[in-house]
Parts: sequence; C-alpha cells; structure tokens
Amino acid sequence: MITKTCLAILCAAAAMAQTNTGSISGVVVDGATGTPVANATIYVDRNQKMGKQLTADSSGRYSVPDLPPGSHTVTAEAPSSPNAFPSYQRKLVTVASGQEIASVNFSLVIRGEISGRVVDQNKEPVAGASIFLIAREYTLGTLRHVYAAIAVSDDQGEYLLRNVEPGRAFLLMVARRQTILPAISDAPLDPKLRKQAFAATYYPGTPSAAGAQPLILRANERREGVDLRVLRTASYCAGGVLAGPSGPAPLTFTLADREPGSGKSGDGAVYLSNPRGETGPDGKIRLCGLYPGEHELVAYNKDVKGAPQFYGSTIIVVGDRDVENVSLTMQPQVAVPGEVVWEIDDPNAPAATGNLSINLSPVTRSQWGGESTDARTPVPGPFTFPQVLPDLHSTRLFGLPADAYVKEMTYAGHNVQHEAINPGTAMPGASLRIVLARDGATLSAKVADKDSNGIPDARVLVMPVSVASEAALAAQIVSGQCDQNGNWTSARLAPGKYYVMAMQTPHDNSPESIAKIWSNRNHMKEVELMPNGKAQLKLTILGTE
Repeated sequence: MITKTCLAILCAAAAMAQTNTGSISGVVVDGATGTPVANATIYVDRNQKMGKQLTADSSGRYSVPDLPPGSHTVTAEAPSSPNAFPSYQRKLVTVASGQEIASVNFSLVIRGEISGRVVDQNKEPVAGASIFLIAREYTLGTLRHVYAAIAVSDDQGEYLLRNVEPGRAFLLMVARRQTILPAISDAPLDPKLRKQAFAATYYPGTPSAAGAQPLILRANERREGVDLRVLRTASYCAGGVLAGPSGPAPLTFTLADREPGSGKSGDGAVYLSNPRGETGPDGKIRLCGLYPGEHELVAYNKDVKGAPQFYGSTIIVVGDRDVENVSLTMQPQVAVPGEVVWEIDDPNAPAATGNLSINLSPVTRSQWGGESTDARTPVPGPFTFPQVLPDLHSTRLFGLPADAYVKEMTYAGHNVQHEAINPGTAMPGASLRIVLARDGATLSAKVADKDSNGIPDARVLVMPVSVASEAALAAQIVSGQCDQNGNWTSARLAPGKYYVMAMQTPHDNSPESIAKIWSNRNHMKEVELMPNGKAQLKLTILGTE
C-alpha cells in the first residue's frame, strides 16, 4: 500500500529527476544558401541504448528535451533519396544539470553532382559505359584508389553522378564493365585481327590515375559539361591454369583492374561485383580484351554457400603482348588464433574483466555470409577466428577498457597495429597478439580565439612525433571534436611525445588533406605525455595566431 508520504517522496524524486535534465535546440540550414533544411533527422547519441531520434520541422527547427547531464553526440542529417549517402553534420554538446542550450545550429554541406557525356574517338555517344568517382585515400599505411560513386551513360552517352562530397579532390574514370567473362575467349590468335579494347580512361583523357585531373566541387554544386572521351587500345589475352589445392578444377574467377577497387573512403564505402566467369574441369583460362596495365585475377571454388573454402589472387601485368602461363593455386581458409594480454610489467593488472570485441574485416571487398570476422574475449583471454580467407584484412577493437590502450599488436611476430594482415602469407599456426597497457595518459585541450572565447566544434589532431611519413601519419593520427565550449579530452594515449594542432574543419585521409597536416608539423605544439599523466593545452586554430 502506497501512503501519502511515500507518494509525496516519489513525486519529489520524479520532479528532481526532471529538474536535473537539460535540453538543446537549434535550427538546421543549408550551408551554401542559408535556407532551412526541412524535415532533417536529428540523432542524439546515435546507436546507443539511450539514444534519441526526432525530425526537424518545416523551418528546420528542432528541440531535444530531457537530456541527462554529460556529453552528447548530436547529428543532423538531411533528407536524401534512396541509396544516396546523406549530407550530415555532427557536434559534441556538453549539457549541465538543468541547462537549456539554445542555438545548437547545424549548417549542412549539401553534396554535389557531376554530369556530362561519354563519346568515342569519333565523338559519337557511348551508351552503357560505367562512370566512376574515384577517391584517393590512405588505408593502413597504403595509398589506395577506391570507388566513391558510380553512374551509367544512357543511349545519348549522357551521365549524372550524384552524391559527390564537396571540398575533396576526386578523379573521374570511364570504363566498360562486363558482367560475365568466358573462361576461354574466341578472340583471334593474331592480335592484329582482334577488336580494340575499351581501356579505362581518366578525365580529361589519360589511361592512368597519375595523369588525371582532380575535380573539387563546392557545396551543392552541379558541375555540368564534364565530358569523357574513351580510349581504345590493342587487345591482349592472358592464358594459363587455375588450380585448387588438389590440382586443376572447375573454379569461379573474377578479373578487374588492380585499382581502382572496392573499399572505404571518408565515412562511406562502395563495393562492386567484378566481371565473373567459371572455368571447366581443366581450370584453363584464356581471358581477352585486356589493355596495358595491372589486372587482378581472383579465383575461388564454385557453388559457394557462405564463404568459399578456397581462395586466391594474382596480378596480371599486361604490356605490349599476350601473357602466357598464368598460374594461380587456391589456398584454404585459415584459422587465426590469438590472445589479449596485459603488459607483462604491470603488477596491478586486473583479473579477467569485461569483453573485448575484435573485428577482422576484408580491406578490398565486402565479406561473404558466414565469413568469421568477429570474435569476443575477456580481458585478458584467448580468441580464434576459425575461417579467414587468405587476403588483406584490417583489425579493429571495440569495448576497450576505459583505463587501457593498445600498446602492441603483432601477427606472426610482425607489428600490425597500423597495417593490414594477410593470413595467406603467414606460417601455419601464426597468431594475433594484442597487448594492452594501463599506464596511458590523457590530453585535454581548450581551443579558443585571441579573446579566449572557446571555439565550438573545433577539431583537435594529435600525432606521434616519431611518425616518419604521410602514409604512417594517416594511420596513426588521433582526432576529436570539441564541444560547444571548445573543450576536448582524449581517450588513453601511449606515453610519449606528440604534435598537437587545432583546425576549424575536419580532415580526411586523402593525400591532399594529410599533406597539409604533414607540412604544418613545425607549427604545431609539442607535448610529452608521461605515464599515467594528464596534460592540458590551450590551442588556437592553426594559422590564426
């Protein structure tokens, strides 16, 4: 039975809880025009258990009540068409008990479009050509060219590429992609009698990415008249035998340019199916229509249900003649055992606690169903990926203890903390070893203007002084976004010396963005983080001192 006294206590507790919560409100506008973005979606702590989602009104205004005190990640996302990557902006907002924060406004950078025509050497329209937006991005210490968007020319040769991120340099490439490849081509033996090959061509008319002209769009720009003239070259063939572990066998294969390829760039990813074919029982291939350059041949067992049991790849380099004696032997799936351990010299390391999730994901393709890409383990503890295909994989950790950082990660005795691993190149029984340490330090930064006013949403970049190249910088840089007061605090970092800088806008892993950061190393603040230490810095936006 609830007495009047108990009821009063419950009401008082509810009122106190209501008083302790805060709120944020603001407006979402188009960053190029300043006009409101109607019906934008607002996420607070997206994908978290206590996250919120609401929709801005027709004037772009929104309000989020009942927020508990603390830091919240707030994202505004513009409405978008199906299969398009939406324009968005993310902010970190710190809410105090009972605080009502107004003017948490979003200025969305709306993505642009590129359009034009595809023509042949006679300036006749080319229908059915594939036009690719190509991003250049450092991935685990390697510069890759990856697909960012795709369009297909119509019967007039016209195309429209949507979803182009503004402010970033992209390449444009046109190619003709087949769906099915015959294992044994009927192309004439004499190269002079073959039809010319439709070579991949980069804007404004070059066969290689090195000679291409980058395109950079403004927010919401519609770039028209970007015409592409396709190149045709002599057609070459590559012949050989594909084999399984027991010898030549009927296999499925794909063939495509070595680059560009599928993968991640920026906050998105594009994965395309490459032209595919099947060999006969003898495993023989004669693949024609090739043009000079590097082509990647991938093969795996037929009738795949889930991940293939056998897998392999090789690079075919085509020059000015046919390629003979191509040989490719499949490798079986590989088990990748491992362990998570505390640093040996940590006498206060706790007993097994929590669970760490380890993700092993393919770098250059999407994963097959049934591929073992996730493992969980107590800390410390063992784990195993029972079935991993022998190609490049990235390693990511989730659920790292709050007081820990990754001191070392090795595979087959080699440091892979900032590199991809390939189980197909390691000795049998090679293991993945992840060493955690608890002597890390934190770095807090206040980014302010010359009058000591905090700069909201500023970006803080932290990079080890020991980094020796732009590619390594892209792999090891740590970045974070300030809250509305210009404050930011890092997660645990390994003790050592770091360069620290502040920027107004986010960086990406494109060579242009990384080169800009790299060239400013001598203008950054240097800080040494001591074991178990806490460092505080006051920063200004680079170039505004």
